Amino acid sequence: DVGFTQRQAALLIYSLCIVFGIIALVASPSQKVIAIFALVIISMLLLTVLTLIQRRKINVS
Repeated sequence: DVGFTQRQAALLIYSLCIVFGIIALVASPSQKVIAIFALVIISMLLLTVLTLIQRRKINVS
């Protein structure tokens, strides 16, 4: 099983919200664009890694 516990998922979401909330309050518009771009890249990488891990676990079974 690839995934987080309910507590881990909630903490991850809260942490991301806090980080991006702070960025929204203190960053200039150009920095906000960079932050959004970084979020998209990180999300795509995370999705790719989790998909690969899940496929490997399915193939092993």
